[in-house]
Amino acid sequence: MSFKKIWVLLAFFVLNLVYGALNFTVRHPSQGGSGFVRVDSSSSPVRDHGLDIVFVHGLGSNPETTWGPLNSTCWVRDFLPEDIPGYLRNDIRIYLYNYDSHFKRESVRARLRVFGENMLVHVQTELRRTPEEQARHLIFVGHSYGGLVIKQALVSARIDARYADILDRTKAIVFLGTPHLGASLQFSILGQALTYLLRPFGSSSTMVAEVSHERESLHDLHIDFENAVDDNVRVVNFYEMRKTGFSMGPFQVGCMVVEKKSATYARAVNIGLSLKHSDLNKFKTRDENYNCVLSHLRRLILSTFLQETFAPCIVLSRSNSRSF
Repeated sequence: MSFKKIWVLLAFFVLNLVYGALNFTVRHPSQGGSGFVRVDSSSSPVRDHGLDIVFVHGLGSNPETTWGPLNSTCWVRDFLPEDIPGYLRNDIRIYLYNYDSHFKRESVRARLRVFGENMLVHVQTELRRTPEEQARHLIFVGHSYGGLVIKQALVSARIDARYADILDRTKAIVFLGTPHLGASLQFSILGQALTYLLRPFGSSSTMVAEVSHERESLHDLHIDFENAVDDNVRVVNFYEMRKTGFSMGPFQVGCMVVEKKSATYARAVNIGLSLKHSDLNKFKTRDENYNCVLSHLRRLILSTFLQETFAPCIVLSRSNSRSF
């Protein structure tokens, strides 16, 4: 995309924000606090051979709005527990992790490293309090920035002996539109413009800057991440195949939030879904996109319990991107 088109896109976006910024603090209250919410309905005693699946949201969101529209279908709560094989349900716990990632107003002044280390503390103190819990396996699922939080947590676990068992027990990770190399250039510009415009409301550019285009620190994080996890940790990357649109009156512009080359890498299974970035983590029905994600989650779950060889399924699109 030419710089002229980028500036036109930026102008439309900023004008749209000008009209909406005065009402922003009313429509989008900040969500604070951290910790886990369990969403499966199993009441069976905790078993040491079980599995905990942890879902981590991205920037500017929370568990109530990430995995489905507010007060509507949440596929992690409403679909996934029913779609796990019945003979395994009593051995699986499903959690939503919340952390304060709001950057648009009254935002916290924190960096990715802090979020990753904080999540380790919460996993240790809330999910792994007993010997039985400490023996359970882990699968992480992260949307966008949430995937980076997962990567940072596991990198930190590698160098801190207190959390070594968390790394050892992690068996699989699913990344939904995670910007391993940063957001697209167009979206990076828009994000910086947004935080600048909303600065009077207490916005922070720190978190947005950390996922800017071709961010060197993300490249370094990925190298550390691949050194932390071995081939026993299976990774699946899902990436967007549709642009995210921004509207202002009769005008409609759009861009990829996380491009394929940033959302994928060679040592993982890489799958494209016919969705925009914000829909990679929201499924209102059991459509083909949900079933593709579910299929891979089920395979990861089964391989964790049965130590089976991971085999590919039919997907919408598959490719291997360039190596880091």
